[in-house]
Amino acid sequence: MKKLTLIVIMIIGVLCGKSLMAQDQIIKLDLFNLSMGEFRLNYEYVINENQSVMLKTGGMIPHKIPSVIYDPSQVEAEYGGESDLKSNMGAFNIALEYRFYPSSPAPNAFYIAPYFRYSKYNFSTSGLYEDELTESEYQDMEPDAQDHAEPLDNGNYNMKGHGLFSGAFKRVGGGVAFGYQWIFANDLTIDWTIIGLGVESWNVAIEAKNVTDGYDPDLEEWKSDIENETDDFFMIGNKIDVTTQPDHVKIEVPLIMPSI
Repeated sequence: MKKLTLIVIMIIGVLCGKSLMAQDQIIKLDLFNLSMGEFRLNYEYVINENQSVMLKTGGMIPHKIPSVIYDPSQVEAEYGGESDLKSNMGAFNIALEYRFYPSSPAPNAFYIAPYFRYSKYNFSTSGLYEDELTESEYQDMEPDAQDHAEPLDNGNYNMKGHGLFSGAFKRVGGGVAFGYQWIFANDLTIDWTIIGLGVESWNVAIEAKNVTDGYDPDLEEWKSDIENETDDFFMIGNKIDVTTQPDHVKIEVPLIMPSI
């Protein structure tokens, strides 16, 4: 967050010290996404009185996941300092936009803007999972791992394991946006995108990996449990693909979605 703040201060300082904006070139900072922790810088180049092109790029400096979204306290309570806890997220995005200003003059007017964009968000977290073990499975574990298993009334054991969950969310697509841009005294631009409508290809990929020393879970059982739990998910239950690898389970969800 400190790095992000420094970058913003540097850009504002440059813009205040020397104007980089003219009627044919504009540099813009996306304040809406900045308020949500994403840094986006936009560059618009005016081709003629009715047209311009704009490049948007930015991302999210890797940082810890906000506690309101992910709370590692359960892992800390069970495993304490025995494991290297993970909690981080980051993002990258880029977009290309063509703007047509029907009422001219560009860029100080209403615009219609077809666009193409690519975004990627990634995360890595530590979490607990639970397995029910038979007496023989419990005896096969190393003593340190047995400390995290509790006996059940049916003679089996409830094992609380430590897992690493990492993933990426990719979005590729395009559409058209409508908005209005005002320029004041060639020094200040306010760009208001009223609405954008499009279609995107989404791909969500998540890997679940056991990192508990002295215990090897049945990953085929993990796969079966995940498929049963996600089978009734609205609209996407039959699109979730679960596969097992030598040391982890991978979940992929490819979707075609409308975007607003």
